Amino acid sequence: MAAAVADQADQVPARGFTSYLIAEAMTEVGRTARADAQLAEASGIALHNPFTDSRVIDACLSVPLHARPGPAVYKPILRQAMADLFPAELATRTTKGSYTSDYYQGIRANLTNLSALMDGHLAALGLIDPAEFRHTLRLAAAGIPTAFVTVEPAVRTEVWLRAVHAAPEVQWTSPQRTQAAA
Repeated sequence: MAAAVADQADQVPARGFTSYLIAEAMTEVGRTARADAQLAEASGIALHNPFTDSRVIDACLSVPLHARPGPAVYKPILRQAMADLFPAELATRTTKGSYTSDYYQGIRANLTNLSALMDGHLAALGLIDPAEFRHTLRLAAAGIPTAFVTVEPAVRTEVWLRAVHAAPEVQWTSPQRTQAAA
């Protein structure tokens, strides 16, 4: 399985590796946005995520790397593409909310428990290198930027696998026939 995933790394699209990484990050954001929308729908709330619209993403990815604005300009392509859909104060803002410090603080507070997770099922399957993952966790705990997109899926998958393995085995039974049904 790991080899099949590694083989996909050789299939970088013609637009280049940077566009490939952006598309990968957008894919994760899209999955999360869809899950949020489904949770909201279950409560009768219509949640919309216009920034994850495929036309917006296509527009962003269609801009050649050399023509993309630098990091000092806040989402100019998205702002231009969505200009007629959003209030001016939203389109002209230069900052956004961030939970990054909370994220780092949470990893720091739970570093021992998170590190212990890395010797579990994912490591046994050869899907992660526990030493490398602990290194990434230590960097995050120190407040050094890391690839959050790799940390979260590994932690939640390991926790899920542990829950699956700890749960009692599912027993399938046939319904009892009643006297009236016979």
